[in-house]
Amino acid sequence: MTKITRQNFIKNLVLITGLTRSGKTLLAPIVSSMARVEHVAINYLMEQVPMMQVLRSIPDDAAKCLMRYAVDAMVYDLTIGRNMNLRFGDLSSVWRSSRPVHYLKRLFAKEGDAALMAMESSGRLYLLMVHDALWHADIYFSSFPQMRMIHITRHPVDMVLNWYGKGYGGDYFDNPRNATLTIEWGAKTLPYYAAGWEQDYLNMSEIDRIIHMIKKLEDSHYQKYDALSPSQRQQIKIISFERLAAHTDAVIKEIADFLGTSPTRQTARVCKKENCPRIVHPQARDKKLEEIQRMASHDAFALLQSMAKEYDGRYSMQEAIYEGRQVVGQV
Repeated sequence: MTKITRQNFIKNLVLITGLTRSGKTLLAPIVSSMARVEHVAINYLMEQVPMMQVLRSIPDDAAKCLMRYAVDAMVYDLTIGRNMNLRFGDLSSVWRSSRPVHYLKRLFAKEGDAALMAMESSGRLYLLMVHDALWHADIYFSSFPQMRMIHITRHPVDMVLNWYGKGYGGDYFDNPRNATLTIEWGAKTLPYYAAGWEQDYLNMSEIDRIIHMIKKLEDSHYQKYDALSPSQRQQIKIISFERLAAHTDAVIKEIADFLGTSPTRQTARVCKKENCPRIVHPQARDKKLEEIQRMASHDAFALLQSMAKEYDGRYSMQEAIYEGRQVVGQV
């Protein structure tokens, strides 16, 4: 059987990733405001490939080729101003970038080999926002060996209520706007990460499903991280939403050092627009726990408490609670 292939052209790829509602839309504008970093791009179609690869629904060589071509095409179009997003409210809109005029000028850039040479010699960092790339790290590293990844995580109590408010425990995955890969189970449509526990998923209440889905995803992310080589782990930076929001300047410096870049004047403007740093009273999360407890089963709530304890232990609330300076909750 003939093996398909495509060379890795784009070397300076940076992934902004994390679970849905973890804080990627806060992180991405901050990173894209830094020196040499392109405005954030989103490619929902390409994201289907790693999801399919997790389920072994697509061969590895095909997955690698599709992902490489998608990124090459994305960067090429970005370089010559093709398929520019002009919708004002979108995160990936040129109007949401720190330099809109710079991107509009690209409409007059040369295409063809001249564009390829510009891409290769520019030294730009190409920013792509995706979901759950840490879990899918194998195919991302296989496709883009030199990529760097910034994974943002968030307190599970906040995540559970965010997901519940979006209806992710209900019939959301039947919605045509859903961008998560789905699987068929009888007459039901389930998210792909329900594979292997489909009937348990269906037997649960909405809030219990959400708790178990987030647990499944978090476990998958950290199991994958632990299985990576030391050199691959060095290409990944994990930050918490809480620390980014409360200790913004310190986290920005760490990210800049990680990417080999630096903040700009636009970075400060973006932070001000995003209301960073933020301070919120600690009682906010206690109230959320009470609300969740009223809806969840005993076992699911106990699982959430265990997840919260593990999260607090892993990140120590990122200096905020224990040093008594700034406490961040839901914003």
